[in-house]
Amino acid sequence: MIRFIKGAIREFRHVVWPTRKETQKYFSLVLAILVAFWVYLFIASNIFSEIIFGLKNILGTGTQVTGQSGLTEEEIDALFSDEVQIEATTASGTVIENTISGSEETSTDETAE
Repeated sequence: MIRFIKGAIREFRHVVWPTRKETQKYFSLVLAILVAFWVYLFIASNIFSEIIFGLKNILGTGTQVTGQSGLTEEEIDALFSDEVQIEATTASGTVIENTISGSEETSTDETAE
């Protein structure tokens, strides 16, 4: 192990390290390439996005989209309404309906046909 460390130190003496000016030049080059690549990806992403949304509008999906959320007006209204209606079926076939309105809660049980 000690022989390995001595060999590694010996090899470090043979390394030609870049000067400060060379390091600044290489750093600037890497930074410029990163910025150019970022600009390329940004433009390509926007073009691809416009193509996809254009195809979606041309082909039509049958879904009405309002805003960026992707929800219809009815779904948005249901999210903000005070009343929520929940319906569930138990294993025995009993339908359970719960309506929650503000702080009130009503429950009805109906047998499934």
